[in-house]
Amino acid sequence: MQASEVDDHIKRQIQVLKSALRDDILRRFQEGFKGYTVDMFKLAHRVTLRDLRNLLVSYGVPVDTLRRGLSCVDAL
Repeated sequence: MQASEVDDHIKRQIQVLKSALRDDILRRFQEGFKGYTVDMFKLAHRVTLRDLRNLLVSYGVPVDTLRRGLSCVDAL
């Protein structure tokens, strides 16, 4: 899978997650990224990953807090 494909998929999933009910967000996230590995997430642009992380946090999904040495990929 190429970086642009991963990035496009994440952007589409962000739109799907935005339309999901708050109680359904974690399940939708898990379904949308089933089979994804850390290495696949690493192909995505960091801004796209940040947007995904921020969306999940805004819906109350427990995600590690970004700090020095912890990338968005690691937080997800």
